[in-house]
Amino acid sequence: MTALPLLNRASQEDVAAGLAVLDEFNAAFNASDAARWSKTLHFPHIRFAGNKVQVWNTPEQYAADNSFQALAESGWHHSRWDFIHLVHADGEKLHFALQFTRYAQDERALGSF
Repeated sequence: MTALPLLNRASQEDVAAGLAVLDEFNAAFNASDAARWSKTLHFPHIRFAGNKVQVWNTPEQYAADNSFQALAESGWHHSRWDFIHLVHADGEKLHFALQFTRYAQDERALGSF
């Protein structure tokens, strides 16, 4: 990753820590390790997707509820970040805009989100 400009009161160390969490999120996801993946999230965790809202109160609940089976059956093998842009930092939190692509084992792109 290239160095990102600092916004407001966030330090370069804060930004690096945020990027490290995103890297761990993707590494755990690619390892199909739901327990490890859940440790990269805040709880309660709320997901808005597919015209519905889901809420998980604990990492254990999230891990138990998130299987990689459907992704694997769709041909998914791994995902990579396409871009990560810091859009807000205030010394207490960071917000990133990002996009990732899901790939098959042969590196064929399955979709970007």
